[in-house]
Amino acid sequence: MGIPDNDVVEKEAIPQLLAADVVVLVSSLYYFGLNAQLKTVIDRFYDYNHELKDKKMIFMMAGYGSQEDMDAVKLHIGKLRSYMRWEMIDQIYVDD
Repeated sequence: MGIPDNDVVEKEAIPQLLAADVVVLVSSLYYFGLNAQLKTVIDRFYDYNHELKDKKMIFMMAGYGSQEDMDAVKLHIGKLRSYMRWEMIDQIYVDD
């Protein structure tokens, strides 16, 4: 019996990302960072960096805390946007 081929990110998320003009990333604030589910998908971008470049992006985050608590995420998303050469359409950070 082999390893099941059930990689949802590879089979479903990546093809949709490659076809999209706009990437919308959404996360809750989780210990001053992105939640693990979104981070897992972002980590998988690496194999597709060249195919994913030059897209447009929207980022949304909500969480318990303040805008200052979200500063690390704002920096992270800014670096990701720059690295991927994405144009930021909008960023929304909602605190309590």
